[in-house]
Amino acid sequence: MYWPNGTDLRIFNVPHSKEAARKILGIPLDKKVVIYTGHLFPWKGVDTLVAARRLLPENYVIYIVGGEKNNRRDEGGIVYIPFQAHEKIPLWLWAADVLVLPNTGKEKVSLYYTSPLKLFEYMASRRPIVASRLPSITEILSEEIAYLAEPDDPASF
Repeated sequence: MYWPNGTDLRIFNVPHSKEAARKILGIPLDKKVVIYTGHLFPWKGVDTLVAARRLLPENYVIYIVGGEKNNRRDEGGIVYIPFQAHEKIPLWLWAADVLVLPNTGKEKVSLYYTSPLKLFEYMASRRPIVASRLPSITEILSEEIAYLAEPDDPASF
C-alpha cells in the first residue's frame, strides 16, 4: 500500500489574519513576505531560494524558518529564524504572502522519494505556493493549484 504524508487540518485553522500573525511574529506589514519552513539539508534547495532573493524587488523579504543548526546570519532581504516548535509553524505560514518549496533536482531523494510534510502544511494554510517541478512534488501539486518552478533555477523561482 502506498500512503503519502499528510497533516491535521485542524492545526492550520489559525484564528488570526495575516496581519495579526505578522504582528505576533514581528514581521513587517508593509513587505511582501516569502516563507520557507523546514530543514536546511542541501537537497531541500534553500540555496536556490537564497539566490532568487537577488532577483526580487526590494519590498520582498524571505523568511527561512527552521533547521536545527540554523546559525546563518540575516542578509539583505533574507531573515533566518532558528528551529521553531511545530505548534508555531501554522502562525508562520499564515503570515506569508507566498510559501516556497525549492527542492533540488540534483538528488534522487528530492526527485523521487520525498513526500514533504511541509507541502501538505502549506496547502492547509491556503497560501500561494511556489514549488519545484519534480516528480515527487507534481505527484501532489499541479499548475492549477501552485506555481511550479524549474528546480535549481533562481530565475524560475
